[in-house]
Amino acid sequence: MTPRTPIRKLNADGTSFQAIKDGLRRDIAIRRLQVIEVSIEAIAQDVGFASVARFHKVVQRWKGATSSVYRRRQRADR
Repeated sequence: MTPRTPIRKLNADGTSFQAIKDGLRRDIAIRRLQVIEVSIEAIAQDVGFASVARFHKVVQRWKGATSSVYRRRQRADR
């Protein structure tokens, strides 16, 4: 199989490797914000964000709140 074959198959399915990777990063980050007592900075770095500020903005786009506000809300709901 050539390297181009999986790319064509993903495109035919309406997705891309980047979209799959981004979704996985999102799911891991959100899960860790919910259940793991790890700093937001560590989570941002672990899932591949270059800066915590960028991570806050992306979480806000995903969840409607910055990562620290989202984490507080999750803890309050428990």
